[in-house]
Amino acid sequence: MVTLQTQLIAIRSAFARIYQRCDYENAQAARLRERMTDIADQKTMHVKAQALIDKTIEVISANGIGRIEDSVTNGLQLVMANKAFSFKVLKKEGARGNSYAFEVHQGEIHGPIHETFGGTLSNLIALLLRVMMIKRFGLAKFLVVDEAFNHISSDRLPKTSELLKTLASSGGYTIIAITHQPILAYAADVVYRGIPGSKDGDPSTLIRLSQRELAELNFDQFREAA
Repeated sequence: MVTLQTQLIAIRSAFARIYQRCDYENAQAARLRERMTDIADQKTMHVKAQALIDKTIEVISANGIGRIEDSVTNGLQLVMANKAFSFKVLKKEGARGNSYAFEVHQGEIHGPIHETFGGTLSNLIALLLRVMMIKRFGLAKFLVVDEAFNHISSDRLPKTSELLKTLASSGGYTIIAITHQPILAYAADVVYRGIPGSKDGDPSTLIRLSQRELAELNFDQFREAA
């Protein structure tokens, strides 16, 4: 009798473990299904975005793709301080219309921007293309850049800051930049800081800084809070 009870307890324990494992696997399967749905949605968004980009390039390049290439190339060469850099728009004709891809060339080195040259050029070209769209479509000269230059190397930030200052002073752009990079903050006309730990999006937690307060600000504090 004791042996039978021991076996029953062992069987119940084994079944409990099996049920627990089943619950875990079901939860994992649910998370994977959710992830697959997210990926499918993202793919759809990327396809739509690519179609929009292709159409935009066609409109902007009505007078020639060379104008896009020249404008972005000039910005690249300014920030990188290197005349060897050039921006290329590759056009591919298909049954459903034209599609486009971007490349950067540096001498004999060329290829997709991020894969070949990294985040510095990706961030910079994204900004330059936004400026071109604003100019071509006659939109308001207003840019919001949220941590848009995180991948730009520290030695390129001064020139990036100079480019933003030129857009604001000579180009008439109003630029709102969210950044943890001191070089960009110091170049701004007006600087606000958020209170660490405060609720995101609450404007009442923003404090306008004087030049002295900006110079004394500990940016590492806000990096840790972020």
